[in-house]
Amino acid sequence: MDEVRLWDYALSQEEILGRMNCEVASDESGLSLYFTFDGGVANENNASMASVVNEVTGNNNGGLMNFALSGTTSNRIDGSPILSGVTNPETPTPISFNYQLNDVAAPLSAIIGAGGTGLNWYTSLTGVSSTAAPTPDTSVIGGQTYWVTSINVNGCESELVPVYVAVTPNVEYGCWQMVDTGATHTLAIAENGSLWSWGTNTNGQLGLNDNTARGTPNLVNSDTDWISIATGSGISFALKSNGTLWSWGLNDVGQLGQGDNVERLVPTQVGSDTNWLSIHKTDNSGFAIKSDHSLWVTGSNSNGKLGLGDTNNRNSFTQVGTSTDWAQASGNTHGSLAIKTNGTLWTAGSATYSSSDSNSSFSQIGTDTNWQKIAFGNINAFALKNNGDLYSAGLSLPFGGLGRSHTTGSGFAKVLGGGYKDVMSGGLGATAAIKYDGSLWTWGMIARSGISSTGQPYEPIQVGTDLNWDSITGASGSFIIKKTDNSIWKRGNNSNGHLGSSSPDPSTPTKIACPCDTTTTWDSGAWTNGTPDTTKNAIFLSDYTGTGFSSCSVNVSNSANVVISTGEVLFVENAVTVESGASLEFQNDAYLFQGNDAVNSGEIIMNVESAPMVRQEYTGWGSPVAGQNLQAFSPQTLSNRFYTYDPAGTTAATAWNAVADPSTTSFANSTGYLIRVANNWSSTTPSPYQGVFTGVPNNGSYTILGSAGYNLLGNPYPSPIDAVQFIDANVARGIGALYYWTHEAAQDGSYTAQSNYASFSKAGGVAAAAGGTAPVRVIQTGQGFFADIASAGYIDFNNSLRRIQGDNSLFKSNTSPVPPNDKHRIWLNLTNSTSSFNQIMIAYMDNATNDFDLGIDAKVLTNSPSYLSSLTNNEELVIQGRAAFNINDEVELSITVDTADTYEISAAQFDGIFLSQQFYLWDKQLKVIHDIKNSSYTFQMSPGTYNSRFAIIYQNTTLGINTTEMDPTTVFVNTLNEIVVQNRNISLDKVEVFDIAGKLLYAKSAINDHTHKVTIDLSSAVYLVRTTTTENHSNITKIIKN
Repeated sequence: MDEVRLWDYALSQEEILGRMNCEVASDESGLSLYFTFDGGVANENNASMASVVNEVTGNNNGGLMNFALSGTTSNRIDGSPILSGVTNPETPTPISFNYQLNDVAAPLSAIIGAGGTGLNWYTSLTGVSSTAAPTPDTSVIGGQTYWVTSINVNGCESELVPVYVAVTPNVEYGCWQMVDTGATHTLAIAENGSLWSWGTNTNGQLGLNDNTARGTPNLVNSDTDWISIATGSGISFALKSNGTLWSWGLNDVGQLGQGDNVERLVPTQVGSDTNWLSIHKTDNSGFAIKSDHSLWVTGSNSNGKLGLGDTNNRNSFTQVGTSTDWAQASGNTHGSLAIKTNGTLWTAGSATYSSSDSNSSFSQIGTDTNWQKIAFGNINAFALKNNGDLYSAGLSLPFGGLGRSHTTGSGFAKVLGGGYKDVMSGGLGATAAIKYDGSLWTWGMIARSGISSTGQPYEPIQVGTDLNWDSITGASGSFIIKKTDNSIWKRGNNSNGHLGSSSPDPSTPTKIACPCDTTTTWDSGAWTNGTPDTTKNAIFLSDYTGTGFSSCSVNVSNSANVVISTGEVLFVENAVTVESGASLEFQNDAYLFQGNDAVNSGEIIMNVESAPMVRQEYTGWGSPVAGQNLQAFSPQTLSNRFYTYDPAGTTAATAWNAVADPSTTSFANSTGYLIRVANNWSSTTPSPYQGVFTGVPNNGSYTILGSAGYNLLGNPYPSPIDAVQFIDANVARGIGALYYWTHEAAQDGSYTAQSNYASFSKAGGVAAAAGGTAPVRVIQTGQGFFADIASAGYIDFNNSLRRIQGDNSLFKSNTSPVPPNDKHRIWLNLTNSTSSFNQIMIAYMDNATNDFDLGIDAKVLTNSPSYLSSLTNNEELVIQGRAAFNINDEVELSITVDTADTYEISAAQFDGIFLSQQFYLWDKQLKVIHDIKNSSYTFQMSPGTYNSRFAIIYQNTTLGINTTEMDPTTVFVNTLNEIVVQNRNISLDKVEVFDIAGKLLYAKSAINDHTHKVTIDLSSAVYLVRTTTTENHSNITKIIKN
């Protein structure tokens, strides 16, 4: 026996059996004591003494003499059993899912953690698990969260991890099914199955029947049945839906498989077979698999990389052996890799990728059977397992392209990190990969990596914050990455024009526009050339009301009235034109989203709904169109109730500036305005204001001159923008946090209505009042907001910030498609019996320190005289980021109150590691550690600011402090108006009485009795009674003395 556990309640036999072979959970319900003997070393004969350690308190509780752990007889335990040593499995790797509205969803999935044999799924943190994976609901736009654990054969379960689902409007922002880029050119298949090419064309690799280079996508031919593509050095391959294989371009070593060495300038069928299954990316060879899973190769055979048992080139596709179990194969100039249908990994050619010598036949690498994907660069190779682990081999000098923290590599070794689903070496020492959460990562040559850094990143570094990257291709120091919305993005070396434009090398992902080559017209209730898409210009000649769609451009004319319905999105790659006499209207929660900086003309109508308000309440607004007059926007608002904000104002009263004449003043671009609701609004029944913006829709880049302090800004676009990317885009201004003025219009239970500022930073959102709605990552259309700016200068808005998000009501949505996958957070509320004051957050997250971090930490901005905050270097924070979690960490809290009263601190919610990690509120004045995770803490306080009374800690073992949960002491006032303290089980040692301000009024020590009476004359008031037993258990009780 190597451990003993004691619970404070009786466990059933099933519970005991279920827990006996599992590790102790850090917050296991009812676990009072947990002892290990000499660290739990099994089969150790402790002939002299086994130390006994209480793992809950950390205290050494003495020892057992002559205690044996090997199952032999001792004077303490006869035949003590040995625990099996089975441990809990590791947490699973979650996969994020992205659906469009009303898509057919599949059951969720995750990668089982090490030591696990299955998964348990949860639809809520406190719900019952199921081994059947839930299927998401795609009928509602927004974010959904589920939870999953790994389980093993003993029923042991890992910690819960969240699985995120995003449901977005049914609209495509891109036009591409597939893209593949080679050393000098790119091929892409559009959504309609057409084939496009661009880049260098020296050998006719573009398939356009000439040798002229193209800097933008060009249609190869009129066929629309292309399903797969692969590129190499000056060569192109493609498959059609009828199973035929086609090739064109350079053919000096027979790499086209046409039976000769003649270049082809147009796609040319390879033989007559119709059973080709897949074609794979290469350099100067060809690798293809047929439907029977036989492998066929052609072209250069340097080092024997074709696996045919020799080093002779081939000019026609030749079968590799007789095996029919090949799943994929690929190669570069030096060698090749292949994966079989049983998940094994094979290599031929150069010895760089295995520990064996060069081999002209395929030989297996290791014995693992979970390989999923292979990828090549010109000097290295990568192999990906189905558990998300990524391995690299080859050369790394001088840029660290292997992603292993060093610059040398021989044979396959694991890349740092995990959770990868796709990878591509871009050549020239640059590598990029996509994780299951949709994030993009890079390492190697910094000039190609798309990040801002110094030196070469030898370890994977995330590129931006987007979480909708889907697949990646690359070569010659460049990458083209596809998103889940079917848009494609370029970055890196563009010397050959293969990135789809003539622009210089883009260092960060830049969108490649869809080509516009056709037109469809809405006339008399139908489209003349099919439903619009991003390759078609959409023209309206008659009225239309209904769903959104994607198009290359939009033109509304002929007095047509076009209405985009609630919840819909109109995506336009280029310009929107509304002719005189026609109209284009967007209902509430409908958006206009544009793919580039095209100049629009003509007015649109944008309807935006506020949160519910009563008369004399305000909303922050910003205009998504040009030319909207302020007074016309809210005609019934008093003319002196339109405000801008001066960041230099010393107080809130002096900072607010009334607009001199709103009837002659229009919304300024990117500027926020605080506007009181119409003066005829109900003073008792809250309802939303229906704001109507009319003007030319804003698009492209905008700047506004900001001042140090709190700047009132406005989202300038007719679509939401990404708050995190807005903060990152303005790092030079030192934007610290964003704030939203909000009214809690209706009374919430016993709490009166509160008006305050909700806060947001890269750590997440915090509600304006406890129990309110926290802002999310998107800033809605028409939303005005405050930005805390460190230094004066221009604030930038651009189209790359624009996002799509359901529920356009100003600051009331609480769903976000962007998961907080890298954060571990606690939200705390401050309330009393009648008021809900405020909320704060503590977040352990990447890129945070324990000092003040711009963009992560948020200073307190409050309208409440009573509020809670956390402290960093004496700065009061409503959001505090912290460095990597440490169980010994302590977060100081500050509390300010203006009225003597009873207050309450509670945990509103928590996520990340705090789903399993315990946390406590430490009342240093009363020497109480309270389990704030599971119950609120009530205390009395006099007016003032208290910066050293409270802290959040993560262990209840602080010397001299006792928890409030340990003993059953009761305190009451008897009929003689005496304070009576009783404990029927343990003798009392000490009783102390405090007033609500914490002043000690009475103390009695060495009582040594089960009952004690406090008979001093105390006035009618609320008091705190602290009791301590002879076993040093402490308890705090609030009483009311009449």
